[in-house]
Amino acid sequence: MVRQYSTEKDVLLPRDPNKTYNPWMCLLLGPVVMFHITAYFLQMLIINQYSYFRFLDEHFPEISGNATKLDQSKCANSTASDVYEAQVQMQSLTSKFTIYITLAAGLPGIFASLLFGSFSDTYGRKPFIALPLLGTLIKGILCAVGIYFKVNIYVFLAFILLEGLTGTFMSTITMELAYIADVTLPGKNRSLFIALAEMAGGTGALIGSVLSGYFINQSSYLAPMTSSCVIVSLGLMIILLLLPETLTYSNQEHPTLMSRLKEVVSFYLHDTSQSGKKWDYILCIVILTFSSMVTFGRTNVETLYQINTPFCWGPVKIGWFVAIRMAAQFILGLSLIRICQACWEDEIIGMFGAITCFASFILEAFAVTDLELLLVPAVGIGSQVTSPMIKAIMSKMTNPNKQGVLTAGIGMTESSCSLVGTVLSGAVYSVTVSFFRGSVFILFAVFVAAAIFFLM
Repeated sequence: MVRQYSTEKDVLLPRDPNKTYNPWMCLLLGPVVMFHITAYFLQMLIINQYSYFRFLDEHFPEISGNATKLDQSKCANSTASDVYEAQVQMQSLTSKFTIYITLAAGLPGIFASLLFGSFSDTYGRKPFIALPLLGTLIKGILCAVGIYFKVNIYVFLAFILLEGLTGTFMSTITMELAYIADVTLPGKNRSLFIALAEMAGGTGALIGSVLSGYFINQSSYLAPMTSSCVIVSLGLMIILLLLPETLTYSNQEHPTLMSRLKEVVSFYLHDTSQSGKKWDYILCIVILTFSSMVTFGRTNVETLYQINTPFCWGPVKIGWFVAIRMAAQFILGLSLIRICQACWEDEIIGMFGAITCFASFILEAFAVTDLELLLVPAVGIGSQVTSPMIKAIMSKMTNPNKQGVLTAGIGMTESSCSLVGTVLSGAVYSVTVSFFRGSVFILFAVFVAAAIFFLM
């Protein structure tokens, strides 16, 4: 079990003495993260469903007329029918395309997340909070143009690569953690603000999911993609006009790119403390890895899982399911943290969340009715609790002048997990879709079980 550290007595890095700072200014980050993740989820769900039907148009034009009726399910219940065979093939193609999307965004995103946190210790937080939102805005504009002119679906990978170079929403979350650490004291107060930040992200995912269903149902794909650009622009305006900088520009010698990479690696692998924190950091990273793999790997395969037999859900229903899951896990689940803190330490709260997550994946793997699938969010109400608790523990373990390096490592871990989790889930689903679609959720349950073991 990870030990608790709460020895810091002051807020973190040196800040402008002419300005007044307090922990509540962290709340300005909430709308920024919410707008960014709303736009990101809206774009992600649009591209997922858009690619499915573009592949259907190209490979099975004789049935694409029915498939493009966005207010109906596109599903055949008879496994002997031609439509059912087409669906299996399209799900496999779309799952593979999702892997390409993840690689395009994830590979550069890993290095961006790794470097942004560390560079922000020198150059300030605001530039590196704004950059990922700018990348999402540019990607949204290019995707809207691509949808309008019906460019080849694989060209969208170049648009997604551009977003990856700016860090994606993963870097926004990384910088959010560093910003909170700048202006809060360690302990339950910081844990609460980290949980509130996660809640803001969950709210954004909820809104994006609901909007995607109704937008696609009513007005195809162009309008929601354009709307996502407007939404992320609101977040950029808050950063540029309202969000204060927490750090002054450092006049010290600015290290090179390679020295930054070495600094992050050294922080986790070389223990210079008397208390043996290195192994606690490694243990926390392992737990965070298993937790993040399932968080980022589930969304894409869940959409495909619900489109197909026996559920045959349309875009509105899919959007509402994601919204209900986000509301249960990010809003209700994270709200429980404040209650649980009255009697439990952070690591116990994290274990509680992991147990509920495990149960939800088992239920989802074997669900055969709409009711069983709709019970998944309720059973997994604490699924998102583990990650903020582990981050809070790590932040309390870390010296004031190393918070940016810490968040760089966390950002790299989460970006890597987003990449590996999505690629792995897509590959597993593509292979098992024809005989047991729930296999991928069994795999997720195994990952969560590993996290529970290391939390014990």
